[in-house]
Amino acid sequence: MADEIYARTATRGLGGVRQRPAEQLPPLVPDGWVDFDDEVTTYPAAG
Repeated sequence: MADEIYARTATRGLGGVRQRPAEQLPPLVPDGWVDFDDEVTTYPAAG
């Protein structure tokens, strides 16, 4: 895709990506793996 639109090197590597000055990152989950494991365990199995 990058070749087809003749994207610049900086665009291809996302070298120009910067965080917006007014934006704050979402708070980190203390232990996201516990939530993930709970989701996997409780997801209805197909079949």
